[in-house]
Amino acid sequence: MIKLKNAKDTFCTGSSVLLNIGSEMIRSDSGIVTTIAWVDAGKPTYAFEGITNFTGATIAWLQNQMEIITSAAETENLARSVEDNGGVYLVPAFVGLSAPYWEPHAKAAILGLTPHSKKAHIVRAGLESIAYRIRDVLSLMAQNAGVEMQYIHADGGAV
Repeated sequence: MIKLKNAKDTFCTGSSVLLNIGSEMIRSDSGIVTTIAWVDAGKPTYAFEGITNFTGATIAWLQNQMEIITSAAETENLARSVEDNGGVYLVPAFVGLSAPYWEPHAKAAILGLTPHSKKAHIVRAGLESIAYRIRDVLSLMAQNAGVEMQYIHADGGAV
């Protein structure tokens, strides 16, 4: 396995995940898009790109639609206030699921609620849902490219 260190995720309403795959174009059979990252001295460098819907928007949904939080800034303290997610999982398929699942008809769901579930568990599940989806995209990209990622750089409003 070739080691490449360049992966980048821009966290906004959705996320754009890029993985540098080098100077050779690789086509994914898993629905990951191949794009030109840059051209230097006439030589292209390619990247895999995975677009995920509803990453930062998941937090906005918890705030605006569910009114579980009053600001995005609350999420970290709430998530840390519980030991784990308590078995609660949020599937943020509000507009279907994009990369790497490509299920346009999927629907959002909150699973695993019990009488012991708190809003902190739901908020933590929301944050974890973002991490799970990004991990799934990056893992599929790395597998398709035959690389091992060492670093992920993140930016964007949701960071």
